[in-house]
Amino acid sequence: MSILFDGTNDYAYAEGTPPVTSYAGCTIALWMKRSTYDGGDCVAMLGQKAGDADAANNYVMVYSNAFGDSELYIKDATNRIATTLNSDVTGNWVHMAVVVVSNTERYSYLNGDTANRGGNSGLVSCAPEAFESCYFGSRPDGTNDFNGYIAHVGIWDTALSSAQIESLAGGANPTTVATSNLKMYYPCTSATTPGEDTIGGFDLTLEANAQYSSENPTLTAATTTYLKLLAHSSAASATSVEGVVLNSTRDTVIGEFTGQAFGATLESDQAVLLIDVADISPDGSTLTTSSTPLAIAYNATYTTGLVSCTVVEE
Repeated sequence: MSILFDGTNDYAYAEGTPPVTSYAGCTIALWMKRSTYDGGDCVAMLGQKAGDADAANNYVMVYSNAFGDSELYIKDATNRIATTLNSDVTGNWVHMAVVVVSNTERYSYLNGDTANRGGNSGLVSCAPEAFESCYFGSRPDGTNDFNGYIAHVGIWDTALSSAQIESLAGGANPTTVATSNLKMYYPCTSATTPGEDTIGGFDLTLEANAQYSSENPTLTAATTTYLKLLAHSSAASATSVEGVVLNSTRDTVIGEFTGQAFGATLESDQAVLLIDVADISPDGSTLTTSSTPLAIAYNATYTTGLVSCTVVEE
């Protein structure tokens, strides 16, 4: 399902302090299907509250222009725009993402196409004020109305990498990418909980003709691998946790890991492993070292990338 906007004064919004307040180190990624090209449309934005004096001058916006290009608009007193070199097709689901690394480095992506991403790294600094609202389908002043569908909106408090954007555009669920940094997520999949933010609790209100639709993009189902413990210590902060990674049928070793245990015991649902080999390929075949360790509760499941991992002991 998704939220459908008819392009005439309908939108979804929440005002107050969102779980992500800073433009620097921020990512917004979503799926959208545009019905018509009526001009430049606001797909989603973080900014000031409607009616505030600075509402028109402080925001980060995911924007679909009149040509179907994906754009990042970041504004304080002046617009700074990063425009993709590729365009979407009306009537098709496409993936849009904008990444703000710093006040001088920002990028936009369409369908995870890194080669054609838009960027203006190193250009004039732009530093909006802290965010006070979240809008989908329109700006707070009621302009740039979007005509089409929006689904699976994720907002992170970090600048996602190109590889992570590619993973999202390939169908990864936002809840499986940079999980600890995902602060807001709108699946747009339940008519009984309109506009629910299932991660940060910053729920949206749907206005005018904004409504749920059965249209939706297809995300990739996660595969499962298993982290099998071979040795561990029950002492807090022990460094002796080690084991192997098994494939989804648990009959082939595809990697090894070492890590650190936290908690008095490694009983089910009590201990947490901090594993320093964390990234598993989408098909579960390889591991790569990660600078961000993976925390997993023993006998519980953790999802990373397109892979669901379960820690087991045999």
